[in-house]
Amino acid sequence: MGHFESYDTSDATTGNLPIKGSASMEPIIIETGVAAVLVGLVKSDQAGTLYVDQSFDYNTATATGDWDYSATYTVTAGAGSKIQEDIIAPLVRIRFVNGSTDQTYLRLFVRAYGTRGN
Repeated sequence: MGHFESYDTSDATTGNLPIKGSASMEPIIIETGVAAVLVGLVKSDQAGTLYVDQSFDYNTATATGDWDYSATYTVTAGAGSKIQEDIIAPLVRIRFVNGSTDQTYLRLFVRAYGTRGN
């Protein structure tokens, strides 16, 4: 069993909105438990950068702590990109920073799964 999250502006029922030029989406934060791997897909009509950040001490209730590790994915306009990261921390944050042009759509799907060893 895994943990699934999405940000999909092509599905009107989600309430997710396309991102303005040079702006970023509201981050997705996943409490990973013992999940071992994060996988997903991202596609946008505009170029941008996707970040997968990990933290051992971030407190979601108080929004304090540090994001200790960050992986970066360059997203090419109109091309889907695969996301795959080993999970080493109990919290993962996914965020997309748009390029300079307003988006028409962003499709982002991620899943944390598997079991980390002791």
